[in-house]
Parts: sequence; C-alpha cells; structure tokens
Amino acid sequence: MTAATAQNIRQLIDGLDFEAALAIMAKAENPTAEIDYLHGFGLLQVKRDLPPALQLLIRSEQAGFSPFWVKYMQAMCLNHLGALVASWSESSESNFVLSRCVEVG
Repeated sequence: MTAATAQNIRQLIDGLDFEAALAIMAKAENPTAEIDYLHGFGLLQVKRDLPPALQLLIRSEQAGFSPFWVKYMQAMCLNHLGALVASWSESSESNFVLSRCVEVG
C-alpha cells in the first residue's frame, strides 16, 4: 500500500463509497495500521462482518494507529454487536465479542 492508495481509500470513505473502498482494502497484501483502521471502519459503516471489523481495529492499534479513534470505533462496533450476541449460542465468535466487551468496558 502506498500513501497515495491510503489517501484514495480515505477519499472513497469520506465520499461514503464504502463498497468501493472495501473492495480495494480486501485485496491489500500488507495493510498499514491506517488501512486496517479504515477497513474496520468501512465494515462497521455497512454493518457487515462485525467481528472481523473488530479484529481489524485491534490490529490497527497494535500497529500504531491512534488509540483514541480505535477505542471509539471499537465501542461503536460493540454497540452494533450487542444486539446480535444475545441471539448467538455459545461459540468462539460470541466468546470473542464478549471478551472484548469486558476489555473495552
């Protein structure tokens, strides 16, 4: 990923063209912390693949993206997941989400 590509992705997201941005990010071989953050943000905005979105946000913070924005988006993601968790049976996915809820608290 080059800086120009990250800038192009951000422009797509700023223009609310989440699907186009997600298509580009899905093909990224070595995403930067910013690309992981934008990918998680984009998935959250279209309310799709929320557990993977949460994992992307975690990875972006571990790679050095701003903890403030990562925690903010994690809270948004967990808010959307909250309604789903109640309907899930015991699974590794629901356990992951519940453990993150406790950590983010």
